[in-house]
Amino acid sequence: MAESTPPIIEADPVWRYARSSHQVSTTTTSIAVSGASPSPLTLQSIFDLEASNLDKYFEFTIEELQGSICVGLATKNHPTGIRVGHSSASWGLHCDRGAVFIDGYEISSGLIPAQSNPHRLAYTIGCGVSNYQVFWTFEGNFLGFFAPSVSESLLKALYATITIVGGPAKIKFNAGSSPFVFPLGTKKRQLSLMLKIGPSRGNEGVEPKERYSPAMAVCDHLLIAHGGRGRFSQLMSDLCYFDLIQRKWEIVDAEGGDKPPKLYGHSAVSLTLSRKNSTRRFFLMYGGRMLSLGRWKESYSPWLLDIETRVWARPWLDTATMPPARYAHGACVFGSTMYVFGGYNSEMKTCLSDLQALSIARIDDAGQKHVFKELTPHSSSNVTKLPCGRYGHSMVAYNGKLYVFGGRTKETFLNDLWEYDTEGAVWKQPATNQITPAARYRHSANILDEHYMIVIGGSSKDPTAHTDVWVLHLRPDASGLLIWERLFTQIEPIYGHGAAVSWGLEEKNYKFRTFARWSSNPKLVHSSSSDALANRSPSGPRSKWSVGILLFGGAAETGLNSHPRKISNSVAWMLLNLPGSNQSLSSSFNGELPLVADQPPEQASAAPVPQASQSPSSSRKNSARDAANEDGPELVFKCFNGNDIRMVTAPASIKLSKLVRKIQKEYDEQGPITLKYSDQDGDLVSLSKTSDLRTAVKLHELLKMTTIKLHIFLFDSRGST
Repeated sequence: MAESTPPIIEADPVWRYARSSHQVSTTTTSIAVSGASPSPLTLQSIFDLEASNLDKYFEFTIEELQGSICVGLATKNHPTGIRVGHSSASWGLHCDRGAVFIDGYEISSGLIPAQSNPHRLAYTIGCGVSNYQVFWTFEGNFLGFFAPSVSESLLKALYATITIVGGPAKIKFNAGSSPFVFPLGTKKRQLSLMLKIGPSRGNEGVEPKERYSPAMAVCDHLLIAHGGRGRFSQLMSDLCYFDLIQRKWEIVDAEGGDKPPKLYGHSAVSLTLSRKNSTRRFFLMYGGRMLSLGRWKESYSPWLLDIETRVWARPWLDTATMPPARYAHGACVFGSTMYVFGGYNSEMKTCLSDLQALSIARIDDAGQKHVFKELTPHSSSNVTKLPCGRYGHSMVAYNGKLYVFGGRTKETFLNDLWEYDTEGAVWKQPATNQITPAARYRHSANILDEHYMIVIGGSSKDPTAHTDVWVLHLRPDASGLLIWERLFTQIEPIYGHGAAVSWGLEEKNYKFRTFARWSSNPKLVHSSSSDALANRSPSGPRSKWSVGILLFGGAAETGLNSHPRKISNSVAWMLLNLPGSNQSLSSSFNGELPLVADQPPEQASAAPVPQASQSPSSSRKNSARDAANEDGPELVFKCFNGNDIRMVTAPASIKLSKLVRKIQKEYDEQGPITLKYSDQDGDLVSLSKTSDLRTAVKLHELLKMTTIKLHIFLFDSRGST
């Protein structure tokens, strides 16, 4: 008969664990296990884990381990003899495989680099809860949030839990008595703001259809998009302008005898070229996939759009140097040269691995031949390893070098990073830290604030797209490594979207939050071109400018036969609070965006530049105006309407009737609603008058909570819920 598992006993004022064949000694900050056993040994802390500005956070530093270890959170009812994460109401990270288990189900894997000899390495695993979401860290790197979220009542009942299989082991524990390896200041390096930019009032009539894999670029104050694939897999050929100042869509009927066909998976860049002794701005597209006689076929043609005159033209190419047709390739511009790498060719049934360069310095009406040049590694570079053929990857240019990340082959998804030196004609794989993004394709990558590469979303083997945002520091650290860092945030799933860098989106009195919801009324004061690799700000004081990434279109899920689902036509603007020089862009934000004077859209110019200085009198006037507009501290109301969860931000002094109208507007609901909030015992209490709302606010202030959960009950015309 199998021996029954003994009950958990309190072996120490700090730790409790099950009797086992292990020999265990514990202190408040350490665990030592001698001997070895194949049966799991689970230990739990028995004190409150409140730490700094996170709901809960702790770290285990594994100094010696021969076996495997799991780190996470569980209640005191967690069964002994099994790993944390393998029971209900428990969350566990299995460090040997980097796999997350929640309530007995494997949620994710490969989060931690494989350790050939983990017992010889000292590394730190952290676990915590923020905004009711569980997350882990490895060596100070954020690994991500993992659903399901934790209820407030359950949060109070969770303990730091560790499971050891094998032995011996030597482990240090830290719940805030000493500085964490994962700096809590990482919350500053987060997605500070995510705005959905809809058409302004009066301009709602014309909007493009939902699509993924469009060609997109930003030029001055215009977001320009072409084509893509729609909700029912139909191809598109429409040309769309979105004026970022007036917030107005326009479906452009461009002229020209040689217009591009219906395409998706094509690339686009914006660049400045000379034409007729003047400098003009152009939108340059290349490649893409189309249907020809009922079969898929890739394009090998570039198309040039004069943005001002709205006329299409095709550069005259030397057919002798024409590269293979392709789609889902990587493309970026450096000066007047467009670089193209990889992609897929249906006729050849292969993933391409060539690097091509097309230089177009001048457009002459008489026409002249433009030549594609294949860039091969220098013969003296002694390079034996080159990037494999791929598609759906990203490519950016920085400081004379090209960086290729991710993509996929026919067999697998990739997460490798490659660097090409345009001067030395050499490919290499730069050394990075161990924490890297998961393999993905159809993500986006952009250079932000001169030396950060921002990777957003993407798709892999899972039906749902990625929800993470990564930063690659392109300036090596002291040891010569390029550092990957996952931002302490989470976005809605997205892949196959267009992305470009834009300057200057500001919104008055917008409070930054880790999980900021869409905003309905942002204000754009300037947007610069995305093809300038240095991404310099406009003239004027940097503290008046913000920099972010514009996203357009994309899909959230992959359905049957790899068809995308939940396709979008939204324009979103993402503001990131990054370490280093970018902090000066808006005075480190100080909790809210800098204020700019209101300016009607019809009077806004393409590139308004604020004054470099301000008189003391005008500064005092602005301060008085801002103080007059202040309506008390703001709270976040987390609204639950079934499975539809939304955040509504409102002043703490708001009246109940105004809050109801605000929530009705958020859900586009005209009928009557009833609001109920969760009290300290988890019971639902109805809000029937403003004094009830004040009671709820005071309760949450006593609990030091800035988020109030509201449950919404909708009523039909008969009064039924």
